[in-house]
Amino acid sequence: MTALKSGRVALVTGGAGGIGRAAAMRLARDVLTVILVDIDDPTDAAAGITALGGNASGYACDVTDERAVAALAGELGATHSSVDILVNCAGIFPQAPFADTDLDMWEHVLEVNLTSVFLMCKSFVPTMARSGYGRVVNISSGTFFVPAENYSAYISAKAGVIGLSRALASEYGSYGVTVNAIAPGLIRTLTSERLVEAEQFARVVTSQAIPREGTTSDIASAVAFLASEEASFITGQTLMVDGGLVRL
Repeated sequence: MTALKSGRVALVTGGAGGIGRAAAMRLARDVLTVILVDIDDPTDAAAGITALGGNASGYACDVTDERAVAALAGELGATHSSVDILVNCAGIFPQAPFADTDLDMWEHVLEVNLTSVFLMCKSFVPTMARSGYGRVVNISSGTFFVPAENYSAYISAKAGVIGLSRALASEYGSYGVTVNAIAPGLIRTLTSERLVEAEQFARVVTSQAIPREGTTSDIASAVAFLASEEASFITGQTLMVDGGLVRL
């Protein structure tokens, strides 16, 4: 079990499914109170964690909406003494050639993948700083390091997540707050199964040092480490979790 102090509260966006749900389940194992947030009602995911003996609750919230995020922060402030760990997993990755990427699509992809991280950090990181403790883990993407065709908006947004993570790490390190990013490789989720052809999964696996598909549990374990007490001297970093596809 990763060393996490009992009584800590973790908030995970995108918690209804995929990497977010796996991260929430993993953090709940570490005797944490976990808050799942998603535009799709995450109460079923929270109930699943509770059924396994964890302590979880779910909140439906559009994390691209500044007023909705502020209202969420206010509601949580009334029920929890603090949010100690923030994991930003909410994301979308629609495919489109650059020539077919119009401004509406560009802005929507940036809103979900990058602006949501800004809004959540804006609402919760200053409070962490005042308390003298915080862990922020932002989910970026390995496509920043190995760009793929037809993902110009997505890759640009995920690059911004890395930049924002580094900037916040510099600004809040002296307050006891660490901010790191995780760059997953190709991970099998319900969404990736729908958008990525089976042949592409196979091609990626053959290029990795570890010849198997990545799972949401692989990413969740990395989240738990960066959220732990052991990671107190790690900040401003981007952790590749891709089976050795990228070897920096």
